[in-house]
Amino acid sequence: MMVVKKRQVVIIALVIMILVAGYLNWSYKKDMETVPTISQDVERSVQKNLGEAKLVNSNLETNDSSMQMEDQKVVVDTGSSNIYFIESRMERERSRSEALEILQSIVDDQNSPKESKVSAQNKMIDIAKIMDKEMIIENLIKAKGFKDTVAFVNDDKVNIVVQSDGLIPSQVAQIQDIVVSQTGVAVEKIKIIELR
Repeated sequence: MMVVKKRQVVIIALVIMILVAGYLNWSYKKDMETVPTISQDVERSVQKNLGEAKLVNSNLETNDSSMQMEDQKVVVDTGSSNIYFIESRMERERSRSEALEILQSIVDDQNSPKESKVSAQNKMIDIAKIMDKEMIIENLIKAKGFKDTVAFVNDDKVNIVVQSDGLIPSQVAQIQDIVVSQTGVAVEKIKIIELR
């Protein structure tokens, strides 16, 4: 019985530390960036292109009625990329916090079966590991010289959104190498989205 309580304390401590680190990273980044003022004409032209996506550097194979994408790189041109990264991180943290609260309520419920409690604890550990991997991936990609990035790790897929004025093949390879080394996910399961 004592082992379960120690495990719960360790899990909660890890989750809290990861959330605090994420918040500090976000608040530090927010303080360091200044938002330039944009004239109304430029702002209107940016809004026209908001959400516009363009597939780049793809190798397509066509079979009579089907198309397969070989390379997973997409370019999205938006005028508010800084806001996108902040909102994405906040939304990701919010949804993870909600999931952790639900799992913690299962663990804390006296009426929950032991198997459910163990399963909930294991899921909490998995979420903490995913959060850690995303943070490491984001920091390593930023260390390669990219202004900002956000990573989404889901089971056997990884989506990376990176702020760049144009990715070259060597940069794509660097990002893929980082993701593969941190997650073990196959290169085909990595999708890189370039945000301008």
